[in-house]
Amino acid sequence: MAEQHDELSRFFGCYFHQDWNLDDHSWEDVVRRFVAESGQSAAHSLAGQITKLTESAESDADLAKAIESFGCYYCPSSHPEMRAWLKDLCAALDVQRVRNR
Repeated sequence: MAEQHDELSRFFGCYFHQDWNLDDHSWEDVVRRFVAESGQSAAHSLAGQITKLTESAESDADLAKAIESFGCYYCPSSHPEMRAWLKDLCAALDVQRVRNR
């Protein structure tokens, strides 16, 4: 479990830090950059960790608190809830993984 949190903290804290939008224009751009910098294996692993987190969280509020605790400053206003954004994030990680093969 600690390894899962380390991986999630590194991703959300490093890529969605408080000035993330100075590095990238959208969360999709963040995903593209992450995959380009970290590789396919890391993208697959991260998607798995995010999926586990979404499955273990009892409520969307709990999930939002967990993501915030990892240092994430992105507010998914385009999504009705945090869980929906994280599902889209995982899908984007998988798409970028396939494109980079």
